[in-house]
Amino acid sequence: MRSSAAKPRVRKNPEDRRLEILDTASQLALRMGLEKVTMKLVAEHLEVRPGLISHYFRTIDELLCAAFERAATREREALFEGQGEELKGLAALCAFLRQATAPDFSDLGKLWLDARHQSRYRAALREVVIAQELLTNQQLSTCIEQALEMGEISGIDPEQAATEILIVVDGAGSYVNTSSEEATAALAGVTWRMSERALGLEAGSLNAG
Repeated sequence: MRSSAAKPRVRKNPEDRRLEILDTASQLALRMGLEKVTMKLVAEHLEVRPGLISHYFRTIDELLCAAFERAATREREALFEGQGEELKGLAALCAFLRQATAPDFSDLGKLWLDARHQSRYRAALREVVIAQELLTNQQLSTCIEQALEMGEISGIDPEQAATEILIVVDGAGSYVNTSSEEATAALAGVTWRMSERALGLEAGSLNAG
């Protein structure tokens, strides 16, 4: 006969517990949408009491903002992996585009779509979305500035070019919920071509390698 005794509780340090809550909220948001995530739902998935969640995050808006910020930060770290160390200039930018157009990033594309939609109704989330967009723009601008300094491109404004590229990346990402495999490949091609145009490069030159 199985014992009905409750599982022994594992006491985690506050930072580990906080990150566990954020990661769980992010995963639920990816799967169900931000608007479906509640304190109770996160608590159920972690097998803890809802009061533990509210101990770390006073409101669901606070939790969702922090969860999105963590997901966006981790995405940016992956997109710019190696920048400033192994990769600089156009090499770093190409690495960014390859990651951004890869199927592995489709789930995060869905989360961005959801966050932008929800930010119409959640002022705090809107501030976080804008802040994360600016940070990504700044990092992409750095790649373009390096490319200018290295003589790989010339005569463009780094921030403007970064903005144009991110608009194309986000525009292609808006089809993530409906695109077929063939359409996704076509959207990736558009992203590369429009990025080349923003950088003043000949068609096909950026993705040649």
